[in-house]
Amino acid sequence: MDVPKLRRELLRWYQASRRDLPWRRTRDPWAILVSELMLQQTQVKTALPYYVRFLERFPDAAALARAPEEQVLAAWAGLGYYRRARFLQAAARAVGAGGGFPQTLDGIRALPGVGAYTAAAVGSIAFGLPEAVVDGNVVRVLSRLLALEDDPTRGTGALRIRATAQELLDPRHPGDFNQAVMELGASLCSPAAPRCGDCPLSRHCAAFLAGRPADFPRLPARPASRTLVKAVLLVLRGRGARARILARARGAEPAPAKGRPRGQAADRLQGFWAFPEIELDAEDWNLAASKGLRLARKIAGAGVVPAGRLAKLRHRITVYDIHLLPLRFGAAAESAESGGSAAAAGWEWVTPTRLASLPLASAEKKLLALLQAGLGPDHGAGDQLGLKL
Repeated sequence: MDVPKLRRELLRWYQASRRDLPWRRTRDPWAILVSELMLQQTQVKTALPYYVRFLERFPDAAALARAPEEQVLAAWAGLGYYRRARFLQAAARAVGAGGGFPQTLDGIRALPGVGAYTAAAVGSIAFGLPEAVVDGNVVRVLSRLLALEDDPTRGTGALRIRATAQELLDPRHPGDFNQAVMELGASLCSPAAPRCGDCPLSRHCAAFLAGRPADFPRLPARPASRTLVKAVLLVLRGRGARARILARARGAEPAPAKGRPRGQAADRLQGFWAFPEIELDAEDWNLAASKGLRLARKIAGAGVVPAGRLAKLRHRITVYDIHLLPLRFGAAAESAESGGSAAAAGWEWVTPTRLASLPLASAEKKLLALLQAGLGPDHGAGDQLGLKL
């Protein structure tokens, strides 16, 4: 393999073909760190608007360090993998405590939530540190370049990928070279249908020359998807400006039910607001309605009455395929107007406007949007639900 020629051809292609992304227009290590944490497990098109809004709100580490966590989570809400937001705020505080952003690989690696990949990305782009990045795109490109028969994510396969990435890295332009390999994997060297005819490295690529680029990388089988079914209770009371929705801020969750690994969603969503919910064994609207009514009355009082259901929602979190069965309930208006709290400890009656400004995960955002669409300024919750409360 002609390494100097490979470097030149890849960098020439990158300069001509790279996407114009905001984090590529700066050498600010803080802005680059924000982008790298947002892009973990998240597509560029999804992360882009979050990145712009987040830096407008928290333009530097000091601004994020002093912000209340609730505001940070609200700004991150909908992006998923919420531990990243907490890690980013912890990193901001570490930067402040250290007197500035660290400029060595070890110093960057010591920041909370920063692993080997993120440290290499930030270090090479912001400070020109000659450290190769290895992410999923890089693994795919190099596995095909080598026609690597081993699993590139573990053992000798992972070691060879790491060594090859470092060998190919252009020490004069480490940031651009790292981004070029990742850009190649994100655009031409895609998982299912690589565009080898347009690839600047095809003449160097063992998999292409062997006529089987789609055979690589040799990755282990993905874990089987697990289905979760939940009834979500949307309990409303009051009219017009007095309309309230029953919700709570998630705290530390109790030990999981047997057979469920700890921390899949509960730990990540701590501090996020949620509606009451019940886990079910199957998609049974009748069972969901009966169990839901009992729970709604337990939380909000015996005056709660059923008021129909919304369309089922479905979304995925890691290996979980989650089916949500949204059930609507109405609570007696006089309890809202009395000023007293009829909700059980830990639950609150929250206005739709305030709830929208609090940290909400994607599913809760969608449910709230459906409810808000039916709560105009001249209508009470009971009117919209077809109830006379």
